[in-house]
Amino acid sequence: YIDSQAGKLLDSLDQNGLRENTIVVRGGAHGCDDGDFGDWCKHSNYEVATRVPLLISAPGKKSQRSTTALAEYVDLYPTLCDLAGLQTPPHCQGLSLEPVLDDPARRWKPAAFSQYMKSKPGTGQMLGTSIRTDRFRYTEWRNRKTNELDAVELIDLERDPGAKRNVADQPEYARYLPELRDLCANSASGVQ
Repeated sequence: YIDSQAGKLLDSLDQNGLRENTIVVRGGAHGCDDGDFGDWCKHSNYEVATRVPLLISAPGKKSQRSTTALAEYVDLYPTLCDLAGLQTPPHCQGLSLEPVLDDPARRWKPAAFSQYMKSKPGTGQMLGTSIRTDRFRYTEWRNRKTNELDAVELIDLERDPGAKRNVADQPEYARYLPELRDLCANSASGVQ
């Protein structure tokens, strides 16, 4: 329904000659988990809860192209600054997606980042720091008070697109863990 409304908006901009001086960004919510992993809410680090649609239409950019480049909502502000010809304030996090709009096949950021805090009986608050690469979702759960590592989740989305199996303890994935651990640590500290 919302995609249809976005199409109507873009058609109206075309019909009224406004498309070439209007930037349109359509983000979205992902909805509820509908029982995935026993959850009935939006709050988690699971793929179903962190992946959302994003559409950007901007003057001078080719339309109807898609990309597999990873993006985060923190990328929207610098993207809008670039598209509007404004300087991005230095305190902004994220990267402008304008280069991806010009070349959707472009290699982009190595990971997208999310965090979610949950309670774990007997141990208190656990902070889940998760990264999504082109192939994996890697999550570290740490005790909020002590920063002690409690659990690691690794989902191979290439082999398990439904994200149902944690393979972090399987020997064949051991070679991927150091790089994913480093990306996760850098993301958590704000470094990309």
